[in-house]
Amino acid sequence: MTREHTATRRLLRVVTAATAATVSLSFGVIPAQAEAPTTGTLAGTVTTESDNAPVAGVEVYASTPDGERAGYAVTGEDGTYLMEDLAEGDYRVRFAPEDPDLVPEYFDGVYDAWDAQSVVVDAGGATTGIDASLTAYATISGTVTRESDGAPVAATVVAGLDVVTTDADGTYTARVLPGEYTVRFVPDDPALLEEYWNDARSDADAETVTVTTGEHRTGVDAQVASAARISGTVHVGDAPGGDPSVETAVEAYAAGVFVGMAWADAAGAYSLYLPAGDYTLRASGGYTPLGILAPEYYREAATAADATVVTAATDAPRQGIDFTLEPGAGVTGTVTVDGDVPVEITAYRWSGSAWQTVTSVTGAPGAFDLSGSHEVPGGALPAGTYTFGVAAEGYCTSYYGGATSLDGARTVDLASATVTTGIDIRLRRSCDVVSVTPGIPTVIGEPRIGRVLAADAGQWGPEGVELTYQWLADGEPIAGAHGDTLRVTGTLRGARISVTVTGSLDGQVAVD
Repeated sequence: MTREHTATRRLLRVVTAATAATVSLSFGVIPAQAEAPTTGTLAGTVTTESDNAPVAGVEVYASTPDGERAGYAVTGEDGTYLMEDLAEGDYRVRFAPEDPDLVPEYFDGVYDAWDAQSVVVDAGGATTGIDASLTAYATISGTVTRESDGAPVAATVVAGLDVVTTDADGTYTARVLPGEYTVRFVPDDPALLEEYWNDARSDADAETVTVTTGEHRTGVDAQVASAARISGTVHVGDAPGGDPSVETAVEAYAAGVFVGMAWADAAGAYSLYLPAGDYTLRASGGYTPLGILAPEYYREAATAADATVVTAATDAPRQGIDFTLEPGAGVTGTVTVDGDVPVEITAYRWSGSAWQTVTSVTGAPGAFDLSGSHEVPGGALPAGTYTFGVAAEGYCTSYYGGATSLDGARTVDLASATVTTGIDIRLRRSCDVVSVTPGIPTVIGEPRIGRVLAADAGQWGPEGVELTYQWLADGEPIAGAHGDTLRVTGTLRGARISVTVTGSLDGQVAVD
């Protein structure tokens, strides 16, 4: 019996985790070694936290640390999943249930991608146990009505990250994660006041609502009150009403605390809806071709301290609360200090009777700029007479001109749509005050027509005191007579001639 051997070729398809490769085999020939697998798998089970039941239809995503999606799978009826062909590396794994009552989460039991635990996949390896136990959403529900008559109110309700609107009957339901929440009610009608549960006006004062997994909290209601109304017009320069090319707004403060704001329309008209009370109002705007608009307080005031308080009541709307915004002034300079400490620069404006703080800014020592923008002239400081102070921890407060107090500070007049430079101030650790010591002036010469009188100022101190003179006739200043000498003319016949000498030193009060 003869057995014949036929040299034939057979094909064997080898499937790796990366791609399918075809390897040729023949009798008596050793095949080339197949490449090692370059990818791995990821597997786990998804159940409910409440009863450990498997959850089908959960989409499972694997993403790289920079957020790029790399793998996808769906759980079966037994809650298990298998994700194949994942390149070696670290992943964030997210579970997105089909059931809207279950909360999506990341491995391992967190709700934010940044808190997710990294899952490592090795080439050729099988990473298992990447499970999820899904919790049920909690709900917060209630009704929003009008305080005056109990009518349902169309409103937006904010509870945590969930933002919902009320139905026609004023009811709402918000889905939230287990936790503690403030609930905010914002009526669509601006004439109704927004509030927090329970009758709070701010988040800081709001009573919180706490819910557990799957809890349905009801009765989180709101009865919103009517607002008081303040209205008027924001004029921009000489524009009648508003300048439609410039956005302007009006802010309301109660006892220095921000309460609300309103944008003016293209005609400059605005309406503020606020709780009844007393308010300080501030109008502000942006940039115009002529310069930066300086804020203004009602009524034509540069600071809150000078503002006229406006009283608002729900049954008595206030109208005609108008503002006129003009381009302001800017300032640049340098703060010099022996050390690298934060410095606070304050701009003071003379009100006619006292210095008022217009603005304070904190920054590093060196060059400072209160002009706001170099694309348009000026800055946000209302025009007027100013001085500037600088303070830093461990240093004596210093004022422009080297003064140690506002009374001795040098002043500068700031004009609209201009930038004043060279406001330089040095901070020192020593707070010693140098006093100006006056001399005893005398007049030398005979007061006869055609003669020249001279003023001897006496001994003034310390070194560096600058002296100025004013000659007087019968106690009244002689125009233009500011030198240390005076020629007696016929117009002074019979008059009693005297001179006043004033000594001044940078940062000190002038002495006569």
